[in-house]
Amino acid sequence: IQDIHGSGIQDIHGSGIQDIHGSGTARLVLSAPVQSIDADEGVFTSLGQQVMASSDMLAALQPGDFVDVYGTVVGSGVLYADSVSVSARPYVIGADTLLVVGVPTSVDIDGASASLGQLQIDFSSSSPVRNSSVGIMTFVGVQADERGFLFADIADRD
Repeated sequence: IQDIHGSGIQDIHGSGIQDIHGSGTARLVLSAPVQSIDADEGVFTSLGQQVMASSDMLAALQPGDFVDVYGTVVGSGVLYADSVSVSARPYVIGADTLLVVGVPTSVDIDGASASLGQLQIDFSSSSPVRNSSVGIMTFVGVQADERGFLFADIADRD
């Protein structure tokens, strides 16, 4: 919070990803492999989420890198990266645990499924989700293949 300066519309300056500063407290919002990188748009895709990142962060990434993204949830399927760290060990599909935080576009409590950006989530093996109200959720689980469902052992509302 110490990075937030000023208040009111007069204190908002700049535009674009390079001019977003001090977005509040960054937390782990994604732990997953990079699917694709679009440096022109200033984003990379992971677990069906668009992650806005600086050009320096994007230059350090390659598709397949397993990353931990610390940042904030911008909207459904969109995250902002304050920092990105790349794991030295390779990602193993179906074995390594993945994490994603965001605002689901849909939640089916009875069917134990949700959509988060382009990601489909099956949380039938997790503890029951408390309610279906809109809000930020955290999902932790595995994928059987890189474009398939996330099978979440943990599905929780913030």
